[in-house]
Amino acid sequence: MLQGNCAPPDDLDARLRELEHAVESRQGLGVLHQWSSEDRGRLLLAMVDTDFPARTRLNPSDIAMALHTIVWAFASLPIRPDIVVAMVRKIERDASVAGFSALSCFPLADYLERGGAAGLTLGSAERADLKRLAETLEEHVHECRRSYERQALRALATLNLWAGRLVDPNEAIVKRLEATPSPNRFRPLPPHFDFWSRFFLAVSREAETLAKELKGKSLPVWTRDAAKFAERFPPDGLTLRAFGFWTQVGPRWRDCSQFAPLRKPSRAADFAEFRGLRAIDEKAFVALRDELEALAAHQWNQPWIPAAERLAPEREPRDLAFLATLAAAPDAARPSKDWLRQLRVAAEAIGFDEARRRVASWLDIFHRPGATADRLADLAFCHRFALEAHAYELAFPDWKNCDDTALAPLARWVAVVCLGASDGRVWSFAAFLEWDCARRDAPAPEICHPEGRSPYGTIINPDCCHLTLENDLLLRGAIWALAEWPAPDTVDRLERIAGVAATIAARSRIGANAAINALAAHGSIEALQALTRLRRAIVDKNLANAVAKALEKAAARQGVAAADLEELGAPTYDFA
Repeated sequence: MLQGNCAPPDDLDARLRELEHAVESRQGLGVLHQWSSEDRGRLLLAMVDTDFPARTRLNPSDIAMALHTIVWAFASLPIRPDIVVAMVRKIERDASVAGFSALSCFPLADYLERGGAAGLTLGSAERADLKRLAETLEEHVHECRRSYERQALRALATLNLWAGRLVDPNEAIVKRLEATPSPNRFRPLPPHFDFWSRFFLAVSREAETLAKELKGKSLPVWTRDAAKFAERFPPDGLTLRAFGFWTQVGPRWRDCSQFAPLRKPSRAADFAEFRGLRAIDEKAFVALRDELEALAAHQWNQPWIPAAERLAPEREPRDLAFLATLAAAPDAARPSKDWLRQLRVAAEAIGFDEARRRVASWLDIFHRPGATADRLADLAFCHRFALEAHAYELAFPDWKNCDDTALAPLARWVAVVCLGASDGRVWSFAAFLEWDCARRDAPAPEICHPEGRSPYGTIINPDCCHLTLENDLLLRGAIWALAEWPAPDTVDRLERIAGVAATIAARSRIGANAAINALAAHGSIEALQALTRLRRAIVDKNLANAVAKALEKAAARQGVAAADLEELGAPTYDFA
């Protein structure tokens, strides 16, 4: 049993009986808040002992809840080493039952900070317990939500301090260099992709024509007359033509019959407006994938550093020292003089020109093309288009042998099914596949990468674009370094970074504010113009206010009147 300033057995037993009575009479655990700090400490020491369940009528869930209440009331526990050990034991016991949670260390870290002010000292045994817990917390920091990540890192720093655990910055960086493939990465294109892209283009054009016809005041004659239908969609021996398939009600509660999603789009009915079936040829598709490669290949929401090879290509000590300096950017609005001095020393070891080149190259990964809503939609399209082509290749292997004469009526038939069999939420070529599989009573194809399905059933995982706090601080350090060594393209890069970081998809207020402040400090007319454009483009209220304040200060330093700022940011359209 843990040793401490425990009460005599009869006193502790009396308190325990009081707690049991409160729980059994459904008064709850509020009685704990009426006890003294010493009484709560004594109960904590007893409850974490392995013999405790045999001494009480409380069931395991009540014991766990009582422990939770006592520990989270850390401000009312006595400051003693045995209390620290008890809290560590409680955390580890909970982890063995329900898995480790970084949040469980927060009360202990706060308790230790309070203990430091009260003169708490720990022995080697207590420090060993804290070291073991710190090593576990280090592995799970990034598993907590972003809103708790800063607190988790602070708790880790507190545990390391009290445990006497020294962390080498270079060793910490090495652990963040190894990345796993992103679920959004591009895969090889399916066989005969050139044919399927041309076929989808033909289907898309036919769908546009049919949509205009079907959106008329009344449905076309061929929807009511089988003979007219046969003339419009003649059989070709490749796939069955089914007159009247559009009369089916649709899935569950949505009535999708008579082309209702197409003719009556509405939010209430969960019908999205038809804006065409997006399709492009193979050349344009490959060019689009090349443009989006950086967005597809890297994850920002994981413990590792995306594209770390751009900052530390050789992984030599000087490379790691430079990267560690960037990652150690202070969690503040502006760089400190001490950090700038460390940055200059680390950059000098690899050469200032090389240091700037690495920083600019790495920042390109973030802002080109950038996680904007349009770019994420393009990324989802690239995955969906390739997957649908692959699914069609598997389902209809003979179609690729069609000549242009047979292709046109086939494309028209696929188009009308895509319009009439859609559930109205997503307009895609997959609708024909699902309809055809249902008609043949065959398994529906999985239009998704095996490991890429998100809880929302989308093709991509947009969370990959959200930054962990550590990657956010690294982004800030890289922005500060870029501003420290200005070049002709610095203003353009900073404007693009601020614009991308301010989007809902990226959600990097740290990066956006760093770029905005760097533009304000740049002190050029070009920087003022960039800030003026950002003020118009950024919709987030807090960031827009930050831009306005930065613009006002920068304009005052340049002697530019507030009335002239709008003219500065106006487009010139290449007129002199």
